[in-house]
Amino acid sequence: RGGYYYFGTNSNNSQGIYEGSLGNPDVTWEKARKQDIGLDINMLKDKVSITLDYFNEFRYDQLFYPGSVSNIIGVGLARQNLASVRNHGFEGSIKYQNMVGKVSYDITGVFSYAKNKIEFEDEPSPAYPWLARTGHPINQPFDYTWIDFYTSRDDIDKNAKPNIDPAS
Repeated sequence: RGGYYYFGTNSNNSQGIYEGSLGNPDVTWEKARKQDIGLDINMLKDKVSITLDYFNEFRYDQLFYPGSVSNIIGVGLARQNLASVRNHGFEGSIKYQNMVGKVSYDITGVFSYAKNKIEFEDEPSPAYPWLARTGHPINQPFDYTWIDFYTSRDDIDKNAKPNIDPAS
């Protein structure tokens, strides 16, 4: 169902109908190839334990709206298995545990590093190549940046450049 429209010379409105998004009968589950290499070490009669893990994951056939198709077709497009992302990194922990009298204690340090990158995202050819999301991390902001606020009239006089057309 769509919005309302007026038909004829009276002020009665009628319910409109519009076409919904196209379907996709070929949609499938996303797929992944994963590697995980781990190392566990216990030493000094289990007083010290170290755990290290390296992971590398490639997810593909992820559901994504096709961005290379123009909106001029006039109908919404269904998600398709188009995108792929790589995640990799490492994580680990170092633990020391001991007992003093009847009191036991442990000290644990945990660390991790992870990075992701969009390997492919069906997107329109951008007018500016630096706006392409392919090759960048997921949710990478693409916004304006700024250095500082003007704090005085002297700042404005030194730094603000008027946009004057020399032909005028």
